[in-house]
Formats: sequence, C-alpha cells, structure tokens
Amino acid sequence: MDAKFMLNGLTRELRLFLLLFVIVLTAGVTVGIIYLGSTSEMKMSGIEDHYKGSVVENEYDIPEKYPRSVKDLLLTTHNHLISLSMVFLLIGGLFSINSMISGKLKWFLIYEPFVSILLTFGGIWGLRFVHPIFLWITAISGVLMYVCYYIMAAVCIWELSTAKK
Repeated sequence: MDAKFMLNGLTRELRLFLLLFVIVLTAGVTVGIIYLGSTSEMKMSGIEDHYKGSVVENEYDIPEKYPRSVKDLLLTTHNHLISLSMVFLLIGGLFSINSMISGKLKWFLIYEPFVSILLTFGGIWGLRFVHPIFLWITAISGVLMYVCYYIMAAVCIWELSTAKK
C-alpha cells in the first residue's frame, strides 16, 4: 500500500484530527464498559440477573432486578448492533491502514468484532429465553470484542502520535 495512505504517512493535521477522534471514541467505549460494570458488578451472576431477573427465594420476596422484556431486548439489541457496527467500521478502517500490524492478525482484529457483536447480542436473547450456557457465549464474545477494540485503538493512537512527518 502507498505509504501516504498509511496512518504514519498522513499530514500532521489529519493525524491530529484522527488521533483526537480515536481518543474520544475510546473514552466513549470505556464509559460503556463502566456502565456495564455498574449494572452487572462485572460478575457472571450480575450479567445473568440483568437479563433474566433476580432469583427470589420465596413468593413474598421482591426481585432486585426484573427479567428484561422483549421490548427492552429489542431496543438494546437494535441500538448496540447499529452503534457498535459503526464504531468497528471506523476503528477498523483506521486500523486497516496502520503499518505496525499486518497479515492475518490485522484482518482477524478487523473482522472478529463483527462476529462478536452478533454473538454477544444474540447471546443475551439466548440467555434470557433459552439456556444459561448463553451467558458464557455473551461474556466470551464481549471480552473478545473489547480486546480487539483496545488493540486496534492502541495501535492507531501510537502510530498517529509518533509519526515523524
């Protein structure tokens, strides 16, 4: 690929613009993880309670969390499929023109989040309505999605901030 179409070959002004964008995007993604932590306590049982509702010991107990309705799940799934697709389109597009990582690893990091988005948000439906095993699918795919994001963002930030042009 032509060097001027690589992150480190861009003009100083464009690199600064993209660097600021990636930093703000990463802040937004991180706030989303913090929100997830506040609703699930970053525990498997917290994720399960968030979607399936809290377990009550007897008929007089009031659940701490109620099961998510189909309407709630549709809204959550709709919003996340669209917004995360855009997030990974943008970060993946920038990452695709980095000069630090190439080959199969580069393309795995770009493609994998799209699979994880489907598995994560399909998994919450499976968790809510099918079987508790979907909790593991949701958690593993979610972690993998965010690991890919942070690797791509870190490479982009590094390359955009250290180029000598």
